[in-house]
Amino acid sequence: MSNNAEYDSLVSQKSSAQSQYNACLSRIENCDYLLRRLRPAKESIVELKEAFKSNKKLDKNLHEEKHDWKGSTYNSFCTKMSTLIDINDSYYNDSIDHILDSLNNEITRIENQRMSEYGLLGRLGSWINSLANKIENFFN
Repeated sequence: MSNNAEYDSLVSQKSSAQSQYNACLSRIENCDYLLRRLRPAKESIVELKEAFKSNKKLDKNLHEEKHDWKGSTYNSFCTKMSTLIDINDSYYNDSIDHILDSLNNEITRIENQRMSEYGLLGRLGSWINSLANKIENFFN
């Protein structure tokens, strides 16, 4: 290979590696952006879940309070109310858990993608460094 062809090849490889490096950095920045948006959303859902637990406890305490109202109508009301509370609690709790699970899964997926990009970034950085060294040595 002629000196010019070898030099051009090294410069081309370095340029290609630099483009890949920049694309990798861009993907990492995108992951960081998504994580900055998802983590507060997760915190909000966790806060909603805690508020739900507190409200559920208050509802249960209210339901269990003794009232002057007695008889079969009261007993029927209590049974229906208890069933309604349980159904709503179950639905709401399952919905919150599903959303929280989905957020956790997406955050983990993005974090794993980000970590894999760092491995690639390191390899590309080493390659660029080696190519820069070969280009510099080319003139020695």
